[in-house]
Amino acid sequence: MASLELPPLVPAGHYEIVRYHEIIEQAEDNCDSLTKELLQTKTSLVEVEEEKKRLEGEAAQLKEMLRREHDSAEGENTRNQAIIGDYKQVRVVLALLRLTHEACLRLCLAINVFFYPLVLQICSQLSERLEKQQVGNREELTRLKVRSIFRTHYLSPMGVFTLHASNIKGFACASRPASCERGLGI
Repeated sequence: MASLELPPLVPAGHYEIVRYHEIIEQAEDNCDSLTKELLQTKTSLVEVEEEKKRLEGEAAQLKEMLRREHDSAEGENTRNQAIIGDYKQVRVVLALLRLTHEACLRLCLAINVFFYPLVLQICSQLSERLEKQQVGNREELTRLKVRSIFRTHYLSPMGVFTLHASNIKGFACASRPASCERGLGI
């Protein structure tokens, strides 16, 4: 076997130096590449953190908006339930008064002629009371309906009057909601 001999012009340790030089150049190239990649990653991280902060701010705004809308809807629901309750009470009272009136009329027919004038007077008084009560209940029902319509359609969420009250037949109000509410009895 013949051993491989180095050319006489190149000293024996020179190949190792050249090899180490190549390794050092590759390491420097890798270092430069990794440094560029690190800078790009840092830039991307800053951009991502800014985007995250922006999105967190938007999420907080959306949460607040949803909370306000939820509170507003709950308030509206409570008001509507109160109006419905008032309406049901008025209907019950009207039904009871109608039944009382009908019972009074039946009683008048069943009583003999001796009590007829007295019963007639009582029935007349009860009829007058019934009519007065019905008028009062109709006014209350109308007032409740107007209150509901006013609250639902003529007040914006900020409480600003959006339609002149003079457009509502039978009501004369100023253009300010507070004075109009007083005029409507709300």
